[in-house]
Amino acid sequence: MNKYTLIDSGNLKKLEKFGPYTIIRPCLQAVWRSKLKKDIWEQADFIFVRDSKNKWLDNSKSKKDLKNLSWTIDVDK
Repeated sequence: MNKYTLIDSGNLKKLEKFGPYTIIRPCLQAVWRSKLKKDIWEQADFIFVRDSKNKWLDNSKSKKDLKNLSWTIDVDK
């Protein structure tokens, strides 16, 4: 399915699913502790690192090509 799902949030981050990919992004509003265990978070495909370069890191074992990665998300109206 090509849906968006917020899986968990906390510790200034959110764990989200966009279509087939699970990602971790910063979320300054998520000041609480996350509910899921660390090993669930570690399964994310990608992690967005906010630094001077604002970059995505491939966290998966499959080493996807981030430059050519795309997917479609269905939006309910």
